[in-house]
Amino acid sequence: MRFLQRYAATVACSVPGSLPSLRAESRVVTGYPVRPQFQEATREEGMRRFGLAPDIPTLLVAGGSLGSHHLNAVIAAALPELLSRAQLVHIAGPAEEPWLARESERLPGWQRARYHLFAYTEEIAWAMAAADLAVTRGGASILGELPATRLPAIVVPGRFSDQHRNAAFLSERGAALMLPEREVDTLPALVVGLLNDAAGRERMGEAMGTLARPRAAARLAALVREAAA
Repeated sequence: MRFLQRYAATVACSVPGSLPSLRAESRVVTGYPVRPQFQEATREEGMRRFGLAPDIPTLLVAGGSLGSHHLNAVIAAALPELLSRAQLVHIAGPAEEPWLARESERLPGWQRARYHLFAYTEEIAWAMAAADLAVTRGGASILGELPATRLPAIVVPGRFSDQHRNAAFLSERGAALMLPEREVDTLPALVVGLLNDAAGRERMGEAMGTLARPRAAARLAALVREAAA
């Protein structure tokens, strides 16, 4: 991006933390654009779409579009503990879903009823709207999607790309907790601690909400029109 910006009239970025890397005369913070469903999704509709019980806390685990085996393995080992405290929407990835489905068959019936396993979903906005806490990777989309749904999160950044910086941005603002990959075995205890701390989750959700930029897509579209004109 640093190379290409010399040819750009304007460079848009998702968060203010990117500004020092950009030329002052061309930089603008627009926010990360999200799909319209993030403005439409409600907790009630999310509960309905995923078959969730309204009186049980909901944990969302999403390891990215391809899934994360290490993250999924830690969650699988902790299923009895986690499902005794919450219902779980687990977006595991296409390659991960089959073995996790076999693992879930070992659970008691009442815990299997609380475990909602998916290889992938196009309805992530409704899953986030229904959730009380998320465990997620640190891809760029968390800068738009988590704030849009005011969802407190534990972010486990991958060892590549900009995921560590994305997780740090949310963590430094009190909106999320960042858990390094090397410490992911401590994730279940961290999840249980937050599930037992409603006030803490509420503070994180409020901090997350302050980072939302609901007009990011419109702002980007306006910049494109201005450049074309």
